[in-house]
Amino acid sequence: EAAPETGALVKEADPELERLLAEEEEIERRTRQHHETPHFRGDED
Repeated sequence: EAAPETGALVKEADPELERLLAEEEEIERRTRQHHETPHFRGDED
């Protein structure tokens, strides 16, 4: 039951921190998608 409380505290403490975390999650999602998809870029030597 402490999870919602902690989330509220984090939001109150630093909204910018949460935005940074969201950005990191987005980057992780993108990199994961790139790893899953075959690379068409001609990276091969």
